[in-house]
Amino acid sequence: MAIKLPRRPRKSQTSTLNMVPFLRKLCCAHFLLSHWATAAGCCGGGSSLASLITNDDKIQFRAYFDQSEVVATNDASGLSHFPSDGSTDTSRTLKLGANSLLSDRLQYGINIPLTQRRLSDGITSRSSNYNVGDIQSTLAFEAVPERLYNVWKPRVYLFLQNTWPTGKSLFTSKDPIFLDVTGRGLYTLSLGTLLTKSWGPWDCSLQVSGTNYFSRKDASTLLSKNFLGTEGSFDIGYSPPFNSQSWRIGANVGHKIEFSSPTLQRRSLLGLQLTKMWGQLWTTHLSFSDQSLLGPAKNTTLSRSLGISISRRWER
Repeated sequence: MAIKLPRRPRKSQTSTLNMVPFLRKLCCAHFLLSHWATAAGCCGGGSSLASLITNDDKIQFRAYFDQSEVVATNDASGLSHFPSDGSTDTSRTLKLGANSLLSDRLQYGINIPLTQRRLSDGITSRSSNYNVGDIQSTLAFEAVPERLYNVWKPRVYLFLQNTWPTGKSLFTSKDPIFLDVTGRGLYTLSLGTLLTKSWGPWDCSLQVSGTNYFSRKDASTLLSKNFLGTEGSFDIGYSPPFNSQSWRIGANVGHKIEFSSPTLQRRSLLGLQLTKMWGQLWTTHLSFSDQSLLGPAKNTTLSRSLGISISRRWER
């Protein structure tokens, strides 16, 4: 679920690009991150999908809130098990993020999540306070800029993302039911690429990445060796021609795999988005995602989430 922000032509661009509608949207995949972040209710499953500036801004700030609920658990054979006793595992996440250009083509970003969890067995329930989750930082480079508009050539970004184990994990929690868990307790390093392209009112993006999950030194943990993962997402959107194209309707699909020995974890996502621009500097965004609609999914929990965000941009 990605927010699309307005794109102004750079001063160095020719009049050919100026003919493109002022409010056409370019792909910005930073809110995909929020949907993956609630993937595993018990262990704070994270994402290597990056938060990037993909238009001609110099600074972006965003605040995102979502509520997600675990709807099923899939075993090693891919069979889904839905709770039948009325039990629920619900998470609420407030995520603050910012991105800033370091130079014309180099940028840096950070995302800080605050998560509250609620567990219920159908009779009684317990809730935690809002606690810090795993913080993510991103360094990205615009490898293929769009100086002159081309019908087929996309903008291409390369990014390096770190996930810092700042949230409480299964390894550090003292709670008998792990209610205070907001992170995985693993440092990760991801390398990926993002491609964005727009044609008039239509836009799309493709993002793929690979992640190295570093081992823990705890004697009690099974994660004594590094393991790898990969994920990707495709997003498409349409800005209706009415109201100066200030609305956008979008959809996205994603898939994530973790090769953690001796098991393989995988899950997919289907998302819908509705975006509204207020003037040229503010944007609100509604998103819905469901991990139980697409497959295959193995050795993982599947969540359904609904989110709302607001973002502010500063132009170059």
